[in-house]
Amino acid sequence: DVIRYKVTDRKTGVQRTLLYEEVFRIVGLTTNGFQPIAPTGVGAKAIRLARYLDDYTTTAFSRGLNVGGFLVHPGKLSNEGRKRLADSIMERFTGAMNWFRPMILAEGITFQKAQMTAREAQLTEERKWQISEVARVLGVPLHMLNIDDQTNRSTTEEQSLNFIRFTARPQIVNVEMAVQTQLMIAPRA
Repeated sequence: DVIRYKVTDRKTGVQRTLLYEEVFRIVGLTTNGFQPIAPTGVGAKAIRLARYLDDYTTTAFSRGLNVGGFLVHPGKLSNEGRKRLADSIMERFTGAMNWFRPMILAEGITFQKAQMTAREAQLTEERKWQISEVARVLGVPLHMLNIDDQTNRSTTEEQSLNFIRFTARPQIVNVEMAVQTQLMIAPRA
């Protein structure tokens, strides 16, 4: 049985069929030696969750999820008073250059600390967990991604050696074998 590949030109969209010998292939994850299994397919759920979490975190913080607290007025503020107070706070205290400016409260207004912080919402921990899941699928130790996973130096060294042994080396060997068998011309006798 002859193996053939259907290839589509990305620029023109033209599809053509190539023989096995006409294609440079680097075999990666596979169950039958021909049909590749993409690591992104194996870890699709973890990668999708990481993307969704990243999108959520970016959106939440860009919109200012980090509410430090609430201003409480002892009486009842009119709609106009509430608007003036909100406008004043937005003008004086939003933006990186205005962080940590002292806020002077008048008319009996008090500050009540918010109960939920970003850490309490576990966004940071959840994000770290998602990165570790994607790293696990790809076989990359966390210390190589600058994730503090509380490992000591000897453990980090062992993880680095294992990364070379079990992740990088097999991939490099696959590339070498593909080059030797598909691109190198055997010397003529």
